[in-house]
Amino acid sequence: MPVRLIVTFSVQPGRADDFARLWPERIAEVHQEPGCEQYELFRSTSRPDTAVLLELWSSAETLAAHGELNRTRTPIGRDLLVDRPALERFET
Repeated sequence: MPVRLIVTFSVQPGRADDFARLWPERIAEVHQEPGCEQYELFRSTSRPDTAVLLELWSSAETLAAHGELNRTRTPIGRDLLVDRPALERFET
């Protein structure tokens, strides 16, 4: 069963461009992982200091493997956030 994650980032005022510039390499890397169907960062048009990461994984197992791999990676842009990212998980 596919799993969708929506991760919402609240970025420090005026730093959203800096935050977005940090992501292209990681996005390309994650796209190569088994089961990754979507991994894209979007910036809000109505709230300029908000970004969302949309993830779609083919199964809970591939998402779990991604999570394990993420534990070995350096977090991106955490110093530019005003709060912890909000994570929502959806299944069909």
